[in-house]
Amino acid sequence: MKNNLVFTVGATTLITLCALALALTFDNEEDISTGDSDYMVRNIYQEIVWEATDMVKYYNVINAVNEKVEKDTQRELEHQRQQEELERKDAEEAKKSNILYEDTFNITFYTAGAESTGKSKADKWYGITASGTKVKEGRTVACPKNIKFGTKVYIEGFGERICEDRGGAINTPYKLDVYVDSYNEAIKLGRQYLHVKVYKGE
Repeated sequence: MKNNLVFTVGATTLITLCALALALTFDNEEDISTGDSDYMVRNIYQEIVWEATDMVKYYNVINAVNEKVEKDTQRELEHQRQQEELERKDAEEAKKSNILYEDTFNITFYTAGAESTGKSKADKWYGITASGTKVKEGRTVACPKNIKFGTKVYIEGFGERICEDRGGAINTPYKLDVYVDSYNEAIKLGRQYLHVKVYKGE
């Protein structure tokens, strides 16, 4: 009983000494990487414990120290993950606060070809939008006149687009015509009623 008590007190003291050594290491080695830091800390622990106890106690304390270092590392990683999650949520909230309005829109799809615009590839203005930009799949959308050129919109299932074009068929404030390269793709996508967010201008 007495020997066990002595060992427990001794081991606790050694771990405390090691923890102090860890704090000093981080204070003096601010520019070392996480991996190198863990390696250095374990070496310092081992040197202190090796000089202070016998072989059996050495391995017992080293195991305890390694377990503590592992727990500290996991705690730090979890803290980092939580911080990243908070930053992500903050970014989402900031973006949400930048919404001018949102509603269900009538979404259709068009191409630069004659089927949609009446222009052929030989036409000087083929693929040129009403705002003067060249159409691009994944970016260009034709909007009603109440939405200014350059305005970003978020379309459910399709992501962000930029208002760069107009269209004769866009005759209501809640209609968008999304540009795609392929006429077959435009036909396949057809007409859809989707949730749209219209963002405030810069």
